[in-house]
Amino acid sequence: MPCAASSTTRWPSATPGSRGGSGAGGRPLGARIEAFCRRAPRSAPNRRLVAHVRREAPHLLTFLRVDGVQATNWEAEQALRAMVCNRKQWGGNKAWAGARTTAVPGSVLRPSAQQHADPIGVLAGIQHHGQVACQLVLPGPAP
Repeated sequence: MPCAASSTTRWPSATPGSRGGSGAGGRPLGARIEAFCRRAPRSAPNRRLVAHVRREAPHLLTFLRVDGVQATNWEAEQALRAMVCNRKQWGGNKAWAGARTTAVPGSVLRPSAQQHADPIGVLAGIQHHGQVACQLVLPGPAP
């Protein structure tokens, strides 16, 4: 099965010192990803890994091609840090009901703050009208 990245992705150039980078024998990173995608491992965990990389290959180096896209999800992890600490330390989450009670308001409060909306107004709108009164992008349900 060919790598998903081979026909749909233009890999960055790999000149030394460029953001495209090269390593492992001077081969560009995109070429190494494509070679990895062509593997046919025998063990189930390795087959699963190669299949995952095949699916994600077109998106792996987006941060090199698109300005403004971060290479890591550091900001998202930091945004969730307070909620995670609350859940682990004293948030009343020894049961699923407590976890949900903490998660639902957190999934509204953090996006409202990030999108410069009034968090109290958003929660009041949900409580009174059953919907968000402003154009707030909220996370969907967990898979």
